[in-house]
Amino acid sequence: MEDIELVLRFVAHYTFRGVRPDDQNLDEFLNNTVEERSVLWNDEKWDEIDSASYRALNAAPKVFGRFAFRKYHGPNESRRPINRGLFETETLLLALRSPRELSVLVDRSDQVLHGLAQLFRDSDFASALLHATGRGSSSNTRLKLLGELLGQVIHA
Repeated sequence: MEDIELVLRFVAHYTFRGVRPDDQNLDEFLNNTVEERSVLWNDEKWDEIDSASYRALNAAPKVFGRFAFRKYHGPNESRRPINRGLFETETLLLALRSPRELSVLVDRSDQVLHGLAQLFRDSDFASALLHATGRGSSSNTRLKLLGELLGQVIHA
């Protein structure tokens, strides 16, 4: 069921597109998506979500290489398991980028990975992937810091 949870995490974050309340837990957020928000969506909305997810999943390995959705501290490290917090963060941020921005990120993948390794040295980012990872505050921190990194790479 972990794969279904990953899809739901993407759907919830993609359709919310905002900062979650800091104290909101993941179950609350996902349940709200399923029970209250998704029942209002039409086929067009579901097609948009489907397209965004494929766009993000196609771009992720091109931008993050073999370390997509995985903690990364440098080029000589072994590949770690998929991290659910990174999955939701990377897929959402890539889904929200334009085709031109995605192309820039792919072309500058080395810069993205270099910046990602630096982010893991940031105690706020690392903590947002270790402690209370489903809380709104952790999700918001991950989105903010990785979003800033991707923006910097795009506009470099």
